[in-house]
Amino acid sequence: MPFPVYDIASETANGRVNLSDLHDEIVAAGPYTPVFEGVTRSGGDVTVHFDATPPVPEQVTVTTTVGLHQGDQAVEIVSIPLVTQAFNITSPGFTFIAGVQLRPEILVNSLADSFFQIRAVTNVLGTGARLRLVEEDPELISDDVVLGARNLDDTVGALITRIVNADDNPPRGRRREYRLEGRLSTATSAVIRSVVLRLMENVP
Repeated sequence: MPFPVYDIASETANGRVNLSDLHDEIVAAGPYTPVFEGVTRSGGDVTVHFDATPPVPEQVTVTTTVGLHQGDQAVEIVSIPLVTQAFNITSPGFTFIAGVQLRPEILVNSLADSFFQIRAVTNVLGTGARLRLVEEDPELISDDVVLGARNLDDTVGALITRIVNADDNPPRGRRREYRLEGRLSTATSAVIRSVVLRLMENVP
């Protein structure tokens, strides 16, 4: 059953919607008492579907998630699996999980219009756990840059986070390495079941 219908122009952060991203954001904001069935768009409206009407606090969660949604019209340039089997984060400080070497400047039209997106499946109990993506220069000319991070407090299932490239984007012709790091901090346990790093590019 539909709950409820939102006006895209006035009830999202920038008047645009990306159904795939919004779906993942709503899942990440859960869990929910009724079964979440997905999101659909009709004209200027987007509808969130559950198999029953959610309790009022969960309705607030959904409305807040829709209100924060940045519906950039982005296309996926490359998708790279970083974690393909369960990884148990045990260190209180940031520790290496996975890495990849990439030259985004040869893949996208404009670095200024590109960003990284992490899709992860997690099972975290407690607060303090965190994922972050770090860009490093293998030629050691520039310092490492933390492109972005995501708290994993009490998360179960899929989560998605947009990680914007730093202002000092790598010069063309230069290769960069990217590493995914995680910390347990004060959380009781943190298991990362899968992580995919996606290079995205906004389109008009």
